[in-house]
Amino acid sequence: MAEHNRVTTDTSSYPGISVVAINRPDRKNAVDPLTAKALYEAILVFEDDPKQNVCVLTGAGSRVVPKGESSCYYSAYEASSFQDAMSQEFNAGSKVISQEAIAGAAKFSKGSGRHGSFKDHSKL
Repeated sequence: MAEHNRVTTDTSSYPGISVVAINRPDRKNAVDPLTAKALYEAILVFEDDPKQNVCVLTGAGSRVVPKGESSCYYSAYEASSFQDAMSQEFNAGSKVISQEAIAGAAKFSKGSGRHGSFKDHSKL
């Protein structure tokens, strides 16, 4: 996938809100070095735009958290209050951490990932 397609940005659907989406559904929106660079560039564009106040990060395709429980989307657009949004973030985040993040971090810290061993990407 071309580098410019790894991340998309929508600034027109919601006034003042940039929705930055990782566009790698075939890889469960994993962030590799090229995607990290594209995310960084998207955030710089967001920071330089005085009309944008909030940046929401999301991913294309299937999600770790089922669509009906998507904490980011729910918290940003559907929560009835700040307390409701924070409660949703905590509950959804706890599931992700216990199911995937800890095991993934342990695997990554040993130099391997879902698709093999770590490679030196410092020259990207």
